Amino acid sequence: MICPSVEIILIGNKNDLPEQRKVSVEEGMELARQNGIGFLETSAKNGANCLKAMQILLEDIHKKATREELEKEEKKSSSSSYNPTGSTGVVQVTDREEPPVTDDPGWCPGCATGGPEGTL
Repeated sequence: MICPSVEIILIGNKNDLPEQRKVSVEEGMELARQNGIGFLETSAKNGANCLKAMQILLEDIHKKATREELEKEEKKSSSSSYNPTGSTGVVQVTDREEPPVTDDPGWCPGCATGGPEGTL
């Protein structure tokens, strides 16, 4: 069982090398469905979906934190209904930009150093 307080995405890597595939897309999707988590395939080699995976995870974390904050505010407001601004302090993230894809084998937008493949 996966801890409900942790945001998780199942990521299949090396989607640019189908001949080296160990797990099918269908198997990955089924495992993710069984565990109630997202599934995405990436390539560290060309950067495909690396940034998207991080964006999805961060958006999930933001949504959860926002929902928890709103629940706290609702509990507070039930004992005191005064809210002079009416503001919840919630910022909606709506724009998703696709990351650039490159043939540089050492490039990955999620890597701190952009070092050779397989390094962080």
